Amino acid sequence: MRNPNERGSALVLVMFVALLLTILGLAILGATMGGAQRTETRENDVQSLHLAQKGLDEAVAYIQTKLDGRKDIDPDHMEDEIKGIVDEVKNKIVVADYGVSTRLSGAGGTIKSIAYEKQIEEKNKYYINLAAEATVNGVKRQLKQKIVIDTYPDFLKYAFGSEAILTLNGAPAIHGNIYAGKELHISDTAVYKYKGIVPPGKKTEYPRVENDPTSSILTEPLPEVHVQSLGSIKYSGNGVVNTAVNKDNASSVLPNILGITKEQVLIKPQKKFVQINVQESFADKVVEATGLVNSKAEIKQAIVEGKLGNYLSATALESLPSFNFPYPKPELEEEPTDEQKEAYNVAMADYEIKEKEYQNNLLKDRNKSAIYNGNGDLLIDGIKYKQLTFSNDAKAGTSSKPKWLIVNGNLEINNYSSEPRNFLEIQANILVIGNVTIRGQVKFNSTMFVLGETIVEDAVIQGLGAQELVLISQGKILINRIDAFNNPPAKLKQEEFYMKAFFYTDSTAELYGVGSIFWLNGGFFAKDNLTVNAVLGEVKEPLVPTLGFDFDQQDVDRYTLGHRFQIKYNQYVFEHQQSSLPRVKQVNVTVGPLELVSH
Repeated sequence: MRNPNERGSALVLVMFVALLLTILGLAILGATMGGAQRTETRENDVQSLHLAQKGLDEAVAYIQTKLDGRKDIDPDHMEDEIKGIVDEVKNKIVVADYGVSTRLSGAGGTIKSIAYEKQIEEKNKYYINLAAEATVNGVKRQLKQKIVIDTYPDFLKYAFGSEAILTLNGAPAIHGNIYAGKELHISDTAVYKYKGIVPPGKKTEYPRVENDPTSSILTEPLPEVHVQSLGSIKYSGNGVVNTAVNKDNASSVLPNILGITKEQVLIKPQKKFVQINVQESFADKVVEATGLVNSKAEIKQAIVEGKLGNYLSATALESLPSFNFPYPKPELEEEPTDEQKEAYNVAMADYEIKEKEYQNNLLKDRNKSAIYNGNGDLLIDGIKYKQLTFSNDAKAGTSSKPKWLIVNGNLEINNYSSEPRNFLEIQANILVIGNVTIRGQVKFNSTMFVLGETIVEDAVIQGLGAQELVLISQGKILINRIDAFNNPPAKLKQEEFYMKAFFYTDSTAELYGVGSIFWLNGGFFAKDNLTVNAVLGEVKEPLVPTLGFDFDQQDVDRYTLGHRFQIKYNQYVFEHQQSSLPRVKQVNVTVGPLELVSH
C-alpha cells in the first residue's frame, strides 16, 4: 500500500522535469537565435567590407583607366594631371554621392573621399588617398587605400636585370629584385677569359637571389624575380641542359637554382615595363640646363648629327673656366736692382698663393649650368682640375631647376694619386657627348648621362656625403678590376670595397667575378643582353694559362667572403638623385594594401 504522504509526488516530479526541459529548451533556443544573429551580423560585416572594397576597386579602376598605357604624359606637368583626375573622380563619384552597385537588400556603399597628397621631398612620386564606406543591414564599415603614382623608369627598381636575356652563370649573389625581359638563363658553371684564352668553364654553385645577410633591416621583404613566365626561366647543370621551369617542378627546382620559392617569382610583362630612351632623356636635360624649352626638336637633331657642341656654343651657357691662372705672372727686369728683386719676390710669392687658391677653388661649389667646349677632352685628375662640385642647391635643384655640366667631347676622371683615402670629389649632374673613363679613388654624388661608351677601370667608387653615382650610358659599359686574384677584404673593410654606383646601358654587357672581385652597392641594368660569370672563394693565377685559374672553394663562408660577385640594391637612389633622374612619359600605378578605419 502506497504511503499517503507520497500522494502527488509523481506530479511534482513530472512538473519539475518539464520545467528543466523547458529551461533547457529555452536556453538552446536562445543560443540558437543568438548564434543566428551573430552569424547574420558577421555576414553583414563581411559583406559590408566586400562592398566597401568594391567601391575602392571601382575608383582605382577609374584612375588606372585614365593613366594606364598612356605615353604622352609630360612629367613636368604630371602633378597638374593627377590633380585634374582627382577632381574629376571627386565630382563624378564623391560629390554626386556615387553608390556602389549591389543586389543585396538593405545594403549600400559610397566613395567617401578622394584626396591628392604630395610629399615635398619626393619628386616624380605622387599619392592619392581613397576612402569608401558601406552599410549592410545596419552594419557599417569603412576602408581606405593609397595609390602611388610615379614617373621613374623601371630599371632603377632592380638590383640586376635586362630587357632582353639575363644570364647568370656560376655563383653571383644578388641582394634585391631582378628582371628578365625575355628569358632568364641560369647555370652552375662560370665561363671566363684569361690572356685571350678561354679555359674550361668552372663548375661552382648556382646563383643566389636573397636578402643581404649583413642588413640590419629585420623586416625586409624577400627579393623577387620578375620574368615573362615560369617557362622563361631555363637552367643547366647536374645533367640537364637549357631545361625550362614549369608549375610541376618549380617548387623543387627554384630553391636549388636561385635560392627562392615559387611565390617569389612574379610575372612582369614586357609591355608593362617603363623604359627610357637615353637620347630623349639627354635632350630633356640639355633643355633643363639651357632653358631652351622651345628648342628640344633642334637639340635632338643636333645630337643625331653630332653637332650639339656647335649648337650650344651659340647659347648663353657659361664656359667652364680654364685651369690656367688668368693673371699675368710677375716678370723680373734683365738687370734688376736689389729693390726690384725684393719687389719681384714679394709679387711672385703673392702670385703663387693666389694661383694655388684659384686652382683649389676651381670648379668648386658652382651654381650655374656650364659647358666644356674646349679643345681636347676634359680631364679631372686632382692636379689641374682638383674637383668638380656644384652647390647642394644647384645639384639637387632645391630652389630651381638642377644645374648641369655639358661636356662637348670625352670626360676622363682619373685620380693619379696612390695615397690611401685620397679621393677626388665629384658632385654634379653631367651630360657627356663623348665617352667617359673613370679610374682611381673617386667619391660621387652625381647623375651622369653618356652618349658614348663608358670604361670603369681599377676604380674605387664611393659615395660623397652618403650619396652615389648613377651613370646612364647609351654605349657599352666596361668595368675592369685590375686587382685580379686578390681575396675579398675582412669584414671591417667590406662596405668600403663596394662600388657605390648604379649603371645602365642601352647596349649589351658582360660582367665577371672570377679572377677579380666585383662588389656593387647600387645596381646594373642593360637594355640588351646581360651576362655575369662568377665563382666562390679564393682564386690563384695559373702557371699555365690554358689550364685555367686555380680555385679553392673549400669551406667557403659564402655569406661573408665567398661570393666574388655581389650586388646590393640601393633603394635610396630615388631620394638622393631624384631631381636629375631620367624622365619617362609613361606612369607606374601601384595600389597599396587595404586598411580598415576604426569607428
